[in-house]
Amino acid sequence: MQYQGTFKIGLKENFRYNWFISNRRMIVTSVVVFALILLLNAFLGFIYQRVESFGAGILAYLPYALGGAVLIYLFSLLFMYMRLRTLYKKKQLDPFEQKIIINREGVHGASAKGDIDLPFNKIGMIRESGTDFVIFVTDTHAYVLPKNQMKNPSEDSETIRKILRKYMDASKLRIKG
Repeated sequence: MQYQGTFKIGLKENFRYNWFISNRRMIVTSVVVFALILLLNAFLGFIYQRVESFGAGILAYLPYALGGAVLIYLFSLLFMYMRLRTLYKKKQLDPFEQKIIINREGVHGASAKGDIDLPFNKIGMIRESGTDFVIFVTDTHAYVLPKNQMKNPSEDSETIRKILRKYMDASKLRIKG
């Protein structure tokens, strides 16, 4: 059993990859901002007698804290997109094609940036989202397989899952089904 595909990696795919690896950090940052806004405002509101109690302050400032957390998350996404877009405009990043073969021996990738033969035991993790498969070689180096560029996304995705389940360590898989 084997899967073979060619993918064009551009700004959109690069953004999804960066979002994929940064999402957890952005959520943690948003939670911290939420907690800081909520607790500091509730505490200060209680101290300066703008609210009757600390609990009333929490209820009163909950919308502000939620708004702040959402804003910090959206700003993070916006800045990530702007940074990537600037890199593409300055030609520091260019769109490229990558050819991927997944078979019983591992993942074989070829692009203008170089070739790699990666046995399954050397892969850090493989994650599947609704739009992509991301094969992590290291924490910062990965191959993205956009499902919307597959010839038949549902069949190809199932073929990839079958190969991965058969040959890859299950603890390194985060795939659907």
